[in-house]
Amino acid sequence: MTSTTDKPSVLVVLATGKMGTGITDAFLATEKYAVYGTSRNPRHPTLLAKGATPVEFQFGDKESITRALNVSKANVVVLITD
Repeated sequence: MTSTTDKPSVLVVLATGKMGTGITDAFLATEKYAVYGTSRNPRHPTLLAKGATPVEFQFGDKESITRALNVSKANVVVLITD
C-alpha cells in the first residue's frame, strides 16, 4: 500500500454533515487519497476512526479555511452546503 504522503490529498469541507459523510467515505474507500475532513473538533472521533484526518474549521472564518488548506495541502477540495 502507498504511504499517505505519496497520495494526492482531498479536503472535504463539512465532512461530518449528511452529504459530507458519504463523500468522505467514498474517497476513503478508494484508498487512493489522503483524506482530510473539516470539523469544529480537530480530534473528531468518527473521522479518526474511519482513517480521515480531522482539520479544525469554523464556517465563515476565512483564516480557518486557509489553515485547513495549508494543513491538508489539498489537491482536491470538496465544499458541500447541506
